[in-house]
Amino acid sequence: MVYLVAVQNISGVEELRERLWNRDLAACLNVIHIVHNLRLNGEIPERFQRAGLKEEAQLEEEK
Repeated sequence: MVYLVAVQNISGVEELRERLWNRDLAACLNVIHIVHNLRLNGEIPERFQRAGLKEEAQLEEEK
């Protein structure tokens, strides 16, 4: 996953730059996104859920 980072150059102007992050930092940022979303609405963002998780939950509700 690639994150966009705002950096200030020598002239003080902010610009967006793509930067590759190491896996540990990317994992920490993902956990922050998950916890933030859990606090806001009590759900894990869909992009962080296992494939087919919604279908499994619907099947359990129907039983």
